[in-house]
Amino acid sequence: MRRLLSALVVTLPVAGVAAAPPIDEAIVAKLQKQGMSAEQIRGSYDACDSGGPQSMKICFRYRLEGEEMRLDRIFNRLKIQIPAKFGDDALKWLGKSEAAWQLLRDAHCNLETATTNFDYGPVVLACEWQMTKQRADELQKFSERFSDE
Repeated sequence: MRRLLSALVVTLPVAGVAAAPPIDEAIVAKLQKQGMSAEQIRGSYDACDSGGPQSMKICFRYRLEGEEMRLDRIFNRLKIQIPAKFGDDALKWLGKSEAAWQLLRDAHCNLETATTNFDYGPVVLACEWQMTKQRADELQKFSERFSDE
């Protein structure tokens, strides 16, 4: 079991995982609503490379939740920017784009998980976190194009 956990830490796609910033209370509150205790979150929010499956799940869930909150803020900003510049017809494509991306993320992360022999939780959460962060970064750049005009 220890070797499996060690291998998981080594093979998880977590390149670029840096030390976590100070804990975000909004994320803590959201995770508490999902059933985690504040003590669990505070004890593991920065333990993505700990090798402990439970602490890794909490850490990746924390990071995923933060990126989902950021993505929601950016998406909501785009829902205002796009129709203001291009009309409601363009807005429907934003919604379709986001729905398609969510399907892609889920399918890709399930494929990645299905092709490993590791604990499902940390692998899928790490994948979802990375893909959500990438999507938020892309939409942030997209949004910035409209705020400069």
